[in-house]
Amino acid sequence: MNADLNILSNLNDKQNEAVLYFDSPLLVLAGAGSGKTRVLTHKIAYIIKELRVSPYNIFAVTFTNKAADEMKQRVEFLTSIPIRGMWVGTFHSMCVRIIKQHRRETSKNQDFSIYDADDSKHLVKKIIEENQLEKLIDAKSACKSISKMKNAMIMPEDFAKKVSSPDESNIALVYRKYQEILYRNNAFDFDDLLLETVGILKRDPAFREKLQTIFKYILVDEYQDTNYVQYVMLKLLYAEKNHITVVGDDDQSIYGFRGAEVGNILKFDSDFKKTHIVKLEQNYRSTKIILDAANKIISNNINRRDKNLWCEEKSGDKVKVVFTEDERREAQFIVDEIEKKRRADNLSLNDFAVLYRTNAQSRPFEEQFRRHNIRYTVVGAIKFFERKEIKDLLAYLSVIVNPADSISFNRVINTPRRGLGDKAVIEIEKYSKEKNITMIESALRHEEYKDN
Repeated sequence: MNADLNILSNLNDKQNEAVLYFDSPLLVLAGAGSGKTRVLTHKIAYIIKELRVSPYNIFAVTFTNKAADEMKQRVEFLTSIPIRGMWVGTFHSMCVRIIKQHRRETSKNQDFSIYDADDSKHLVKKIIEENQLEKLIDAKSACKSISKMKNAMIMPEDFAKKVSSPDESNIALVYRKYQEILYRNNAFDFDDLLLETVGILKRDPAFREKLQTIFKYILVDEYQDTNYVQYVMLKLLYAEKNHITVVGDDDQSIYGFRGAEVGNILKFDSDFKKTHIVKLEQNYRSTKIILDAANKIISNNINRRDKNLWCEEKSGDKVKVVFTEDERREAQFIVDEIEKKRRADNLSLNDFAVLYRTNAQSRPFEEQFRRHNIRYTVVGAIKFFERKEIKDLLAYLSVIVNPADSISFNRVINTPRRGLGDKAVIEIEKYSKEKNITMIESALRHEEYKDN
């Protein structure tokens, strides 16, 4: 078979090997800046154009919607073929699609609400207050514990059997009530989307086999960031009749606090028999000095797959480590460096970027930039869908589609202000629980209880 030069051109030998390998499960160990995105997009393009496989038969998982959109655009550019229908997106978006397809095929209501982190925190806080646990537990830590249990596939009834302290007993209570309200509201949180999908695949073998037949090629990006539930989901979708390629780098596993299991990539070749491993070690992003420093530091990790990044670029400045007394002096040092390099090399502000670990750390830098009249843009601070007005609008749409969604109803009932006090909202909610009806129905029937 003659490969299309537009697809295989500009790939190095290892990238080319990864694109063309289909004989067994494939693990691509891709070091930072080694072109893993190129490998994934070119492999998908090759499958579509050279193997003449329908985009609908490809299941490609990324970790952000932006990455999924870019992958679609790149594949369409390489193949000149519209890829509408291709299963490409985040784990959560794929799960929504699978859940809806299963509900459609089993004649169930396809409409349900999805609660984001803020919605979940609001609901958990309400449960804590209703059970007078404010002095014993806070919503943030409770949400974290619940998410951790879901990532480990521990359900409320399972956890309740294992409690060994008053604190765990309180968490078990909140977890149980939280899930009961989600069920009553016909809603899922993000973790539930994964659990529900795994549950469907386990409960309905015929549906699972159908998906295994549809997904002839499974491709997973950033495999080092997958958690246990995602791992189980992939194991259920994979069968020897289809092919799986995962791309990742155990050295870049930084989401353990969110439930990511670096062991998923370390044990891939034992979980998926006859795995072929390709290492992408040529770096296209950094200089040799930076790579040497990075290789030296990461080599101290105990549990890792051996790899050594290299590049053709030999030049570059030495890595500089600067210690300052506090964050204010650190920010001042950065400002001084920017001003010095701008004057020396006639650079634009667009030539500089400041990276920090958490959003909270931007404040001292912003203060110093304003003090020195340096224009700047903060990237990724408040996401579009986390803005209050957007969440309000989405809540209205959610109530229209899913009237059982009490969280969204509570958000919009007084937005904009309609003169309803807390007492009125409490009465609406109380009557909805007593009669087992939605809060919208309860509000419409207020004449039945307003004088009580």
